[in-house]
Amino acid sequence: VFEAIWAVFLSDLGASQIFIGLTMSLFGIPMIFISPRAGSLAQHKGPLKVAMVSVSGAIVCMVLYGLFDSLWVLCVPLGIHAIVDAFTMPASQLAVAQASGEGSLGAGQGLFGATGMAVAAVTAVGGGALYQSMGASGLWWISAFAMVICMAFAWWRGAELRRPMQAHV
Repeated sequence: VFEAIWAVFLSDLGASQIFIGLTMSLFGIPMIFISPRAGSLAQHKGPLKVAMVSVSGAIVCMVLYGLFDSLWVLCVPLGIHAIVDAFTMPASQLAVAQASGEGSLGAGQGLFGATGMAVAAVTAVGGGALYQSMGASGLWWISAFAMVICMAFAWWRGAELRRPMQAHV
């Protein structure tokens, strides 16, 4: 929902197009520097453990988006969100690889990508409808709640993904 609504949300708060573009562009910078170490951490601690911590941080940030209406104050949770997403992405990719097994790595990553696109499409439409009917706070808080439910389900079903990835000798 973040990518689909962020520009509209900031525009409604009076942000310029340059400000919106910069926030979207700068969001990806922590990925470059943090993701390699985050992936290693996920491999050694367990991808689901790392994802649970990082997604929890993202959930807090999404709740904060619904509380603030100052563009500059919003940059604080946005910066934190960018950092925690740099942990979430490699942890998620590793979890998919681990769950897929060696014989199905390509299929698992392909399904992960396709599922991500489908979820993005649904959340773009649903997020737009929620934003229109409930405002920013309703959108961010409902999205955060949905993330809590999804992570609880992942924790419940993904016991094998809480363990570190086994090294091959």
